[in-house]
Amino acid sequence: MVGHIPTYHDPPPTSVFVGSLPAIDTILVTANWSYPTGVNSILNLVSKLRRLKQCLEHWNRSYFGDIFESLQQGKDAVSTAERVYDVVPSNANLIELNHCTTQWQHALAVEEDYWRQKSACKWVLQGERNTRYFHSLVKKKRPCTLISFIMDGDHTLTANDDIRPSGAAFYHQLLTATNPAPR
Repeated sequence: MVGHIPTYHDPPPTSVFVGSLPAIDTILVTANWSYPTGVNSILNLVSKLRRLKQCLEHWNRSYFGDIFESLQQGKDAVSTAERVYDVVPSNANLIELNHCTTQWQHALAVEEDYWRQKSACKWVLQGERNTRYFHSLVKKKRPCTLISFIMDGDHTLTANDDIRPSGAAFYHQLLTATNPAPR
């Protein structure tokens, strides 16, 4: 195979989703692009682009998996680990909870990168130009920071009218205790 010498006509190298991956452009794209299509003219270009798109979609699914599925699985794993740690607060359960939380945070970062690329936002600068972008991120994350349920003894409270008094009673009891917990 003859080596390729880049010229000023070549497009600039592009970044691949979630960071730079080793030699994906030279291995996958070049091999797929150099395979003959059997047609000439503009149909050759169309055929190669379709084939390359299918190849990259398959590679993306096999390499990254389903982003949203892994995000949901991470959230479920953290919930399960929290419940296990609440029942049996041991070091092993705490390590498992921290591990699940780290994986979920990684899945959140991958999702954020996905949406950043999907919105064609190729730069992130500090200052006035991107405050609207970060405000939209905060609005998107707001539902994630709300308390949707709380464990009160053996009960699971889900209504906002039940959660507020339970939280207030917990902190009132904690702050007015005669023997505060040691630090």
